[in-house]
Amino acid sequence: MKKIIIVLVALMLVSAAVVSAANQAQGANGKKDINASANASKSDNVPTQNAYQVISQLQQQNPNQGLNTSLQVLEQVRSRIEQKEQEVNATMPNSTQNQKMAQVAVQAMEATAPMFGKSEENISKVSNEIKNSFEITTRAEERIKSRSGFVKFLAGGDNEAAGLIAQEIVRNENRIRELNRLIEESDFDPETKAILQEQVQNIEQEQLRLKTLAQNEINNKGILGWIWK
Repeated sequence: MKKIIIVLVALMLVSAAVVSAANQAQGANGKKDINASANASKSDNVPTQNAYQVISQLQQQNPNQGLNTSLQVLEQVRSRIEQKEQEVNATMPNSTQNQKMAQVAVQAMEATAPMFGKSEENISKVSNEIKNSFEITTRAEERIKSRSGFVKFLAGGDNEAAGLIAQEIVRNENRIRELNRLIEESDFDPETKAILQEQVQNIEQEQLRLKTLAQNEINNKGILGWIWK
């Protein structure tokens, strides 16, 4: 009887040991599954978090980049205008203020043409045409001013020179409209556009001065001018 009891107790101890080992193994596997699941979840979240960080950085950087670019363009335009002012003042010391400002304007427009992108060729073409026109009107004005007072008294003003100026005024009106259109359609920021439009206004002011000069010359008939005018 004692032997039977000892055998039963031994069987119970072995059975308990086996069950305990099985439970420990199952618990360990469960922990591994939980850790693996957590790591997978964490790994899945990393790309999403990185994407949000990149988007956030781009949103923060892009406005500043655009602002910096606009400021750089603005400073370049101002720099070229200042450069042309110095050049014109040095080469045209005896010219009127209107003439100088108009020369600065047309040369500045020509110098900034590469900044207009696809409109560069048009800006260069129109600016060069106005510059050539100013050469014609300058020569005509010098001819008018060189006409002696006695000749003006007798024969009146120089109609031919005044006519040349009048023709160029008409041609430049179309060119000025084209410049304004190209500036308005450009990708410049509003402040840069305003500076360039101010330069075009300086050209318009010179046009008004020349128009008055030509009209006064034509209206000057002189004492004997009525004979052939």
